[in-house]
Amino acid sequence: LRSRIQCLIRSTYTETRLPPSLNDILIAHPSPAAVSRFRLTLCKGNVVPSYMTNVINQELFSFNVWSSGIWISTATGSTAAMYSAKGKIMDIKSSNLQYMVREHLVEEGSSYQEKAGHGFIRPNEMLHLRWNSQVGCTYVDGSHMTVSLPVL
Repeated sequence: LRSRIQCLIRSTYTETRLPPSLNDILIAHPSPAAVSRFRLTLCKGNVVPSYMTNVINQELFSFNVWSSGIWISTATGSTAAMYSAKGKIMDIKSSNLQYMVREHLVEEGSSYQEKAGHGFIRPNEMLHLRWNSQVGCTYVDGSHMTVSLPVL
């Protein structure tokens, strides 16, 4: 059974669960010339509905990102856009997800952020993005489904 990406988009008053993605998700500004600004956090634990406010996840790392967006892929999707962006081809049986910050603007001397901009999400972990740009889109499996990101 192949892995799927589960994506939950939260705003102040709403919560939208996207259909599972077989290949990849791109989160970016809708204009390719614009900078995407977000806070990237990798946590232990699983996504829970927003009404469960007492759940605290252990943060593994967190930093601010200025880039052209972020790719998140399954093992199936690792041979397409992720690979062309210099990602790793994953074993098709892997349940991990791979993420890569696209064209990451890193301050000089911040090698940690550059290294943390590409990695893997294990089944007991989740990636949390706090969108800080005025507009943004989530593209599910290419352009088949597009969802605008709410500004908080």
